[in-house]
Amino acid sequence: MKILSMETMKEFKPKYKIGEFVYLKSDPEQLGRQVVAYYVTHLTFQYCVVCGADQTNHFEFELNKDRNVLISLN
Repeated sequence: MKILSMETMKEFKPKYKIGEFVYLKSDPEQLGRQVVAYYVTHLTFQYCVVCGADQTNHFEFELNKDRNVLISLN
């Protein structure tokens, strides 16, 4: 899916698709989160992810496809 921002005419190619499960790099429990939406503004591109009843927005660099087992051992 390609998203074109009209203000900057910049093309965004999401790394994670809607419905895909991702992990927050900073989450000590390494709980899986599902991507449910994208938010595009003239300056940013964020993913909306859900874990249980919690819905949060994150930048691409905060997410990872693979669970980091070393973080969850602490």
